[in-house]
Amino acid sequence: MLYNKKYNYTLSEVIKLRKPINRINKNNNAYRLIDFIGKDDNYICNSNNDNILVNYESLINNIDLLKHILEIKNVSQINCTDYRCAIIIEKEIKNNCIPIFLVDDYKNKNRSYINLDFFKTHHISIPLSYVMWNVDIKESVNIAKFCNKNNRNMYNLNGDNSLSKDTLLKVKEIIQSMKIPKNDIQKCLLISNYIQSKVQYIDGTETNANGKIYVVDKQLINQECDYIDQVIFNHYGTCMSIANTTTLLLNNPWMNINIRSIYGSIHVWNIVEIDDELYYIDNTWNITKNPNQLPNSLKASKFSDQYFLYGKETNNQLDYHQSDCYIPGIVSDEDYDKNRIKKELKKIKRKSPLNYGDYLPVDSRIK
Repeated sequence: MLYNKKYNYTLSEVIKLRKPINRINKNNNAYRLIDFIGKDDNYICNSNNDNILVNYESLINNIDLLKHILEIKNVSQINCTDYRCAIIIEKEIKNNCIPIFLVDDYKNKNRSYINLDFFKTHHISIPLSYVMWNVDIKESVNIAKFCNKNNRNMYNLNGDNSLSKDTLLKVKEIIQSMKIPKNDIQKCLLISNYIQSKVQYIDGTETNANGKIYVVDKQLINQECDYIDQVIFNHYGTCMSIANTTTLLLNNPWMNINIRSIYGSIHVWNIVEIDDELYYIDNTWNITKNPNQLPNSLKASKFSDQYFLYGKETNNQLDYHQSDCYIPGIVSDEDYDKNRIKKELKKIKRKSPLNYGDYLPVDSRIK
């Protein structure tokens, strides 16, 4: 049985803590509440969507319209651009239990104003990038990991749709065990180096990658490889869990890096702001396509910066990297200066040496 020794619970027990919430269809377009102003019931009922996007001004001026929409139409979620909207919905709408999703504002700031206990009627989900910023979490928190590029609709896809407090405490413990550098490049290098040294890529009992099939005994792994828990406690996972763990380890008050997970073409990686420009990081590909791997496994034996702080031109040349997510700015055309990366990496290794060795979280073989 896989378990965390320090916190003394199994992964299956962690998963049972998660509150069930509706899965999100990433292809749905979200109607704005103001799109329904002046429209008749026939228009409302025949609208080909069940998600509604609200901001504070539109909501306080049209709360009766929203109540009417909920009476005549099935609505699967309400996306709120402002936390105050979620408060109004909880106070004013009592007859329907509607999942509420906060829309990511792409800022790194204190989120202690979010009171999860206030929501008794409706489930509220907050962006993954918010959870480490002083949100008071009693047991677990519902999360949304991605924001659609066309309509700001928040969604989960697969993997975690909630996180336990114990998981977040473990993330904090990992961060605070590190010697945190002063500059942002070194912080990103520190976490990328940590993940590459610790994490094995596994997406099930058989993993197809690089023209090979890597096999593990099903008794050695939990099949929920997309969960962040697997990466931080058991050191294996998929692109989903690796990218989301990268987000948590960097987007917090101690690291204070503006980074998000992004999804596209059945793959997940990260976008990060460095020196007022946006770049990509793909720690999964730094593991799975690392030229230095342990035999018979998708586990790095040395650090690779091939997919670290690369720009739009490089990204456009890669398979499975066409983003479906909202990006708050323009991504740099060029990769970040490789010479600068190598210089900063040397400084990191002097301060925080990591021995890759032959450490392998799960025994595997090539089929």
